[in-house]
Amino acid sequence: MAEKDFWLARLLAAPDRGILADDMRYWDLGLQLARLQYGPSASESMDEQFRIIDEGLKSPGLGRRAQWVSRRLTAVREMADRSVADDPPAGGQPVSMAAEPRSPGLAPDHAEALFEATMDIITWQNVAPVSALRGLLHYGIQPQRVLDEAISFEEALRADRPGYIYAGRRGEARERSRQSLITSARVLQGRALAQLGETEAAGELFEELATEFPGSATLAHFGRHLMRTGQPERAVDVLVEALAHGGDWRRTAEEAAEAAGLSVEAVDERLAVRQPIVEAELEARTLGARLEREPPELALPDQHGVRWALRDLTGKIVVLKFWATWCGPCLEEFPHFVGLLEKYEGDDEVVFLTVATAGSSRDGVAQLLSNNGYNFPVLLDDEGQAIDFEIIGYPTTFFLDPDGLIQYRREGFEEDGYEHQTAIRIDALRRAYGPAG
Repeated sequence: MAEKDFWLARLLAAPDRGILADDMRYWDLGLQLARLQYGPSASESMDEQFRIIDEGLKSPGLGRRAQWVSRRLTAVREMADRSVADDPPAGGQPVSMAAEPRSPGLAPDHAEALFEATMDIITWQNVAPVSALRGLLHYGIQPQRVLDEAISFEEALRADRPGYIYAGRRGEARERSRQSLITSARVLQGRALAQLGETEAAGELFEELATEFPGSATLAHFGRHLMRTGQPERAVDVLVEALAHGGDWRRTAEEAAEAAGLSVEAVDERLAVRQPIVEAELEARTLGARLEREPPELALPDQHGVRWALRDLTGKIVVLKFWATWCGPCLEEFPHFVGLLEKYEGDDEVVFLTVATAGSSRDGVAQLLSNNGYNFPVLLDDEGQAIDFEIIGYPTTFFLDPDGLIQYRREGFEEDGYEHQTAIRIDALRRAYGPAG
């Protein structure tokens, strides 16, 4: 009761609480209150959520309404999931992890609501449609429409039409995002083909993706297809490969092993062989070829007036990050960057430097540092020296070896694996050059 009273007080104290449409805070407050008041499994809770959403959809702002469309899909999915949560599998047998679709069908009214909410997402184009379409395939809803939409999405990405990739991504990060979305769209196509009974076409597509773009998802979906087509022994190896790539497909791999007449321990035995090999391959792929480039001259003062020069850091591994005060991804990166500084604190072999450039004023830098409590050195590029580094997007990070050469370059910011992506480059330079200095 105390928690319910707390959220109710928050909701009542919020300004203009009657106009839910103009502030997304009301979704979180109202949803929390609804769940506390009615309980997570009560229909009244869902009714209250949809009441809040209906208010939100009245917003005069297109951006706000687009957000509420996304919230509506979230609520419809929750309602659909609840409707089948307690349904026993047909015949009393467990549902195969390789089944396509993955879940029993929804009642017609739930299926229609989920389809309509998904189509609204695609109409508004406020998010990439992959996740929304995946929800339809999970329940086997209109696979032909999913196939058509996935093909259209792939065509838009290949044509590089605006509005499908996060605008803050540039350079390599943007291209990685585009390729990842194309691959996801093609996986959707393969799943839709399987549900439509186009088994051969689905198999060819899954195998092509697993071969050309090996990753946890592409390998797993190929493995699931092999299970469905009576090839469990081969499926085990493919699914073990998916596990080695970091995917959470153990139950599926164990099911394939049992279908192939193997013990579940066979999965771990094969994974022990493949894991170190795959990890080495992934690291090499991530690192890419060394650049071996002489850096341009860089000598700039930091916010305290201390002058830094790259030539004075010979003998050290240098992580050099260029950013701008107006760059959203740069600001998102800083908390993670601070985590790196803490991790490498006391490591005399590695120096982290950041350069505020591209029109970042001294006052703007000072305010950002003060507001967030950051105290690491920030070089102030009033002279535009960053231009000599041929930077096309922010943030851009260079990794210099102890000889002062640029060996690696990373563009953009991706939260997933951020620390690992930095660490493997530093470790690679350590291995290549031995102890710095």
